[in-house]
Amino acid sequence: MRTRGYFCFDYSSTGRLVPWLCGITVLLRGFGSDILVGAPVTRLIELAVCRQYLGIHNPDLIDKDGYVDEVHCKVDDVQVEMALILGVAGLLSALVELLVSMPLGIVADRRGRRFALILNVVGGLCYYLWVVIVCVFYDLFPPRILVTCSLFYGIGGGPHMFSAFILAMIADVTTEQRRTRHFYVVQSIVQVVQLISPAVGSLFLGIGLWIPFYVGLSAMVVLIGVVSIIPETAASPRNPAPLPAEQDPLLGCLAPSPFIPTISPGHTERTVVTNEHELPLAHPMLLSRAQLLNLASRQPIIPLSLATFFFSNLCRGALSVLLQYVSKRYGWSLSQES
Repeated sequence: MRTRGYFCFDYSSTGRLVPWLCGITVLLRGFGSDILVGAPVTRLIELAVCRQYLGIHNPDLIDKDGYVDEVHCKVDDVQVEMALILGVAGLLSALVELLVSMPLGIVADRRGRRFALILNVVGGLCYYLWVVIVCVFYDLFPPRILVTCSLFYGIGGGPHMFSAFILAMIADVTTEQRRTRHFYVVQSIVQVVQLISPAVGSLFLGIGLWIPFYVGLSAMVVLIGVVSIIPETAASPRNPAPLPAEQDPLLGCLAPSPFIPTISPGHTERTVVTNEHELPLAHPMLLSRAQLLNLASRQPIIPLSLATFFFSNLCRGALSVLLQYVSKRYGWSLSQES
C-alpha cells in the first residue's frame, strides 16, 4: 500500500497528465537512444571505416552488400581511425551542448517547454539518421564526416537538455511537497532504461546489424508524437508565475559574506529584502555568483553533487572507448560485450 501511494499522482486538472506523459517520454527517449548508444553505433562506425580501409588494401573481403565480417575490422589502422572519429564527435557534442544550453533555456521560457522539447527530440533523431545515411551511402561520404553528426545537437540540445526540459515541466505542475518524489520516479525510469537498453541493443545487434536502428529510430518517431500532445506548462511571458515559496529560505540562509559587495555610507541603492538580509542590486551578476559561492561553502552537498554529475558523465562517455578496447584486446564481437 505504501508503494502504491508513493507512485500515485494527485494533481489539478491542468497538470494531471503531464507527469505521466513525461514518464512515457523519458521511457521512449531512453529506449530509442540508449539502445543505439554503445554497440550498434560503434559497430556501424567501425564498418564504415573498415570498408574504406579494405577498399584500398583487400577489396575481396567486402561482400556485394558492403558488409565486412567484424573479425577483419580489428586491425590497428581501422581502430585508430575509429577512435579518432569517436573522440572528435564526443568533443563536438559536449561543445555544442555547452554553447546552446543557455539560448535553449531562453527559448523554453519564451516559446514554451513543449516547443523546446520537440526541438530536442528532432535534433536527436537527426543525429542518428545522419549516422545511418553516411554509413549506408558509403560511396558518397567519407567516414570522417561522421563527426558532423554532433552539430545536430545544436537544434535542440543533447540528452542533458532533454532531462532539463522534462524536469522543468514536472516542476511547473507539481507542488513543493510532491516535487522531489516525482523527480525520483522520473530519474528511476532513466536509470532502469540505461541499465536495460545497452543489453537489448547488443542482443538485437547479434540478430542483425540494422534491427537496433529500426527499433530505436521508430521509438524516437513515436516520441515526437507523444511530446506534441503534452500540455504546455510554462507560464505566459505577459503573466509570469510568482516565484515558488521554497526560494525564500534559499536566499535567507545566506549569511553576510566577503564576496557580497558593500555599499558606502550615504549611498542610496535599491535593495531586495529576503528575511533578515538586504542584498544590493547594483551588480546582479556579481551578487548571484557571491550567493552561489557562499551557499556552496556552507552546504557541502552542492559541490559533492556536482562532482557526482561530473564523474557519472565521464564514465558514461567512456563507454564507446571501453567497447572498442575490449573488442580489440580480447577479440570479442561488439554484440558479445554487453
